[in-house]
Amino acid sequence: MILRRVTLVLALLCAAGPAAAALAPSELSKAEAAPPPDARLPEGLAFIDQAGRPAALGPSGTPTLLIFADYTCRHVCGSALTLTAAAIESAGLAPGRDVRFVVVGLDPKDGPAEAKAMADTRLADMPEIARATLLLSGDQEAVGRLERAFGYRAEYDPETDQFAHQAAAFLLTPDGRLSDVLSEIAMTPETLRAKVDAAAAGATTGSPGLVSRAISLCYGFAAAHGLHSEAVIVGLRGAALGFCALMGFAVWRLVRRRAAA
Repeated sequence: MILRRVTLVLALLCAAGPAAAALAPSELSKAEAAPPPDARLPEGLAFIDQAGRPAALGPSGTPTLLIFADYTCRHVCGSALTLTAAAIESAGLAPGRDVRFVVVGLDPKDGPAEAKAMADTRLADMPEIARATLLLSGDQEAVGRLERAFGYRAEYDPETDQFAHQAAAFLLTPDGRLSDVLSEIAMTPETLRAKVDAAAAGATTGSPGLVSRAISLCYGFAAAHGLHSEAVIVGLRGAALGFCALMGFAVWRLVRRRAAA
């Protein structure tokens, strides 16, 4: 489990490259995860799941881990989905029994086909979680109501058909109230297990994490400094390659030690 998680993080960092900076820093700063104190699931939300079946999103009697994703995202969404699912698996949580895992598509143009394609690609190594995960698609009204309920805002870039948004995971109590907000890319199995247990008991304390906010800040940094500057691009890629090489060596050492043992 540890090796898988290190490999996933390494892949996420190495794959992350400069994105087209069509959104201005002032627009990027609007992408947030700032839920109100009494945040909870709205009533009457109608969606469609990845199999094309109607799916009403409401309290399920078990804690719910809810994330937003762009099913055709070319950046963080896919890797963040895999990391969140891996945390559920590594925590020993039974999907559908201990926690319900729900993904809501940000783009109303996407439907079951795009949702299924992401699941088939990103959850292929975790079939039990893949079978229990709900990947929902909905119209602008349903998605907008859910976003507003949890103080979540994504900024759409029409030039690239991509969204700038927080990689935040909303943990809900069995009756649909917000219990905590976690980072999709920095969620440890131990922390998740403890948070799910607290949510199951009805705890409603928590706030957006620092790491989830840093996702948009990094995107904003790139846009503010002009991704059309070759010096910036070369510098960022050089630093990323150096870090990836170091992490790759660490993974290689870990594999060698396990093989020797």
